[in-house]
Amino acid sequence: MKRKLICSLALCCALNLSTRLVNAKELDVIEVKDLKGGVQQIKTPEPPKEPILLKGKVENQAEFHVLNDIQLNINDVQGPGKASSSHTDGTTYLENMNIYGKGNLGKLDYNFNIGGKATNDNRVELRGMTFTSLQGQAKYGNNTVTGGDVFESFSQYSLNTTLKGASYKYYNADDNLPDVTVVIGNAYPKWENAFKLKDYHMMQRRAYGVNLRHDLTPKLNAGISYLRSDDSDRQADTDTLYNNNIYSLDYEYKPIKGLTVRGESAFSQTKNQAGINEIKHTLFGNAHRIETIAQGGPSRVNLVYERVNPKFETFLGSASQDRQKASAKWKYKYNKNITLNSGFTWFQNSLSNSANRNDNYKPELGVNIKRLFNRRYSEADISFKFDKRTGKRPVNFDHYTNLSYRDRFGFVDMDNNFGFAQYRTSGNARNTYDFNYSTSLGTRHNLGAVVLKPSINAGSNFIEDEILNKIDKIIEYSVGLGMDIPKHKITSNFKFGQNILASPQGDCSNKLFTSISFYYKPSFLGKLNSSTIFLRASINDFNFETRSRNFAEKSISMGLNIPIDLFVGKKDKVERL
Repeated sequence: MKRKLICSLALCCALNLSTRLVNAKELDVIEVKDLKGGVQQIKTPEPPKEPILLKGKVENQAEFHVLNDIQLNINDVQGPGKASSSHTDGTTYLENMNIYGKGNLGKLDYNFNIGGKATNDNRVELRGMTFTSLQGQAKYGNNTVTGGDVFESFSQYSLNTTLKGASYKYYNADDNLPDVTVVIGNAYPKWENAFKLKDYHMMQRRAYGVNLRHDLTPKLNAGISYLRSDDSDRQADTDTLYNNNIYSLDYEYKPIKGLTVRGESAFSQTKNQAGINEIKHTLFGNAHRIETIAQGGPSRVNLVYERVNPKFETFLGSASQDRQKASAKWKYKYNKNITLNSGFTWFQNSLSNSANRNDNYKPELGVNIKRLFNRRYSEADISFKFDKRTGKRPVNFDHYTNLSYRDRFGFVDMDNNFGFAQYRTSGNARNTYDFNYSTSLGTRHNLGAVVLKPSINAGSNFIEDEILNKIDKIIEYSVGLGMDIPKHKITSNFKFGQNILASPQGDCSNKLFTSISFYYKPSFLGKLNSSTIFLRASINDFNFETRSRNFAEKSISMGLNIPIDLFVGKKDKVERL
């Protein structure tokens, strides 16, 4: 009996000690007796986590995406004025395909994009098959190489145009070296121009340049650029060829929070030859731009000054030659419902010829008010703009007023817009008033599985010319009905309307138009990542006072949108050591 009692006491002590240890472990504390016999609890620091080592490597991975749009058009155009139709009579097709892929080969990341177009409609493209995009890019560490369609924006004045060529970029945010971008290519709008195919011959403009950009301080970064473009392959003896060099410096400085100062200065050297037998001329020009943006509290202020020398030339950048301009804009948020916008722009042309110099002044003022009359969905916009030009030429004084109001009344959404403009030129050369008004009403009703969206649109435009003593009137209205079936992924819309032009001295017209559209994402194409089948049809009937201009067009378009996604590669099995 005594032995059993001793065993029971020992078991209870063991259980009590185990419980205290578990509780102490849960609380991350230890109990320590002090010199006076008391007990203190001390929280232990969290032990460091054991490092996890991964054994194995990640396989090369790749993904490919294909988007193919196929469209068949059937057009019937009748009438003596059928040449004015925007449709090609007969049956045409149009196919747009884009292939995009990306992946890695070890530490090398790559991506590519190939796009093409196929059609038999000469209004869309002269050739049956053309490229719309062609680009490949490879990145290894801090180095990136791009070929094909290259868009490297150096600065506004030097380069902001797409080239057909190649570029190299070095970028590393961790080192103290500048970012470097080198580009070479031709400024062709289409790849067919680059391939010099028939019907696509044009003058060649080859460009190459370099841009260095660096964060000089945490608040200041700057970039310097050099770009050269050379013209060749003159298509006519009278074509002007240019050789252009651009040197530019751009910067951005943020001295304090909410204040940004940015700008650019550029210098150009241009040699031009106006014709095959003409002498080359050399021009030197410059352009400067500085912009200040201040934002704090409810206000945002934007100040810009720019001066472009008459002899400054940029062919792959953008600038308004022979002009100096100053502008100021102020946006003030009075409260969460009222915002004020104001601005003033002044610019001057013909800087080198005071006899033809003119000044333009454009002040503007606007206000946006939400929850007008304490209505939840109401919003109103009011704006006033003036445009005055002075100088040796006739003086122009135009002004524009616009008022718009949007609201919801019950289940009906309403959008109204009224505009008034007056155009005046000194010497009774012009005095015209332009009144326009438009309104739209729309609503949405859920009827079980069907959603109906009826709408009504109407508008008018009256143009009064006091000098010619005439008023042109344009009136247009339309009614529409949208019907969606979300469960079956069906969207459709129907629209019918009329446009009337009444002119006492011009050719009056009357146009009737009808259109219907249907879009369906069938479930049986779900494996193709939500493909879309569509059908569109329209009828337009144009009647003019001059009957030889009359024509009617009927058009049906049907097609299929097919996106395909493909993924290749997987991660190796990971073992923990």
